[in-house]
Amino acid sequence: MIRLVAFLLLTSPAAAQVVVPSGQAVETHSFEVVAQTEGKHLLFVGLVAPDLKADSYDSAAKDMDVLCTEVALPEAFTQARQGLAITEVSIRLADRPLAYGETDPQAVQFMSFYDISTGECTWH
Repeated sequence: MIRLVAFLLLTSPAAAQVVVPSGQAVETHSFEVVAQTEGKHLLFVGLVAPDLKADSYDSAAKDMDVLCTEVALPEAFTQARQGLAITEVSIRLADRPLAYGETDPQAVQFMSFYDISTGECTWH
């Protein structure tokens, strides 16, 4: 995998809090575009949910599905208009801010990956 190509500024409406099925407060932390192969890119979306619990994967998974559709897809479409082919999304939901590639063994976090080549979030 090629290293990070761009950090996106959090000046878009997606930077606001998002309502998710679990009802917990979730706020975007970072958008990062990572070059893949053959001109394709992955969009990493880091989100913070301070009340996230280690035993809440089922509700976090539903939240990440909504976050892909409501936060990641609009950003991927914006990037496409600027010439970047985003074909995959990685959503990280954590109890504290973590950048792409950053680890913290104390953090509660869940990740999901989605293929968005069809214009929809398809979990994989």
